[in-house]
Amino acid sequence: MPYDYLWPKLADDLLKLLDQAAPGQAVHAAGPSMGSATLLYAALRDPERFRTLTLMVPPTAWETREHQGESYRASADLVEKQGSAPSSASARTCFLHRLWRTARRSGCPR
Repeated sequence: MPYDYLWPKLADDLLKLLDQAAPGQAVHAAGPSMGSATLLYAALRDPERFRTLTLMVPPTAWETREHQGESYRASADLVEKQGSAPSSASARTCFLHRLWRTARRSGCPR
């Protein structure tokens, strides 16, 4: 895995961004998935920078991690074969249903 995508590096990047965007201020922060873990690492490094954390769809860990990885790979394969989500609402809905079915076939827990 590239160094730029390790949690401690992402947390450092976030803290540097906060130094520029909100110097010396405690912020309310929210992050989905990878952003949740990044916020946790950043808050451990500098707890005074955060007034609140909102963790949305935190990344999986332990026994569910392997299944989630299978879902991500299946989704990536579908996007490679079908292209990205179409622009019309009905076509986008069909694309998302195919994506969901692919994830279900990969054995991911609900």
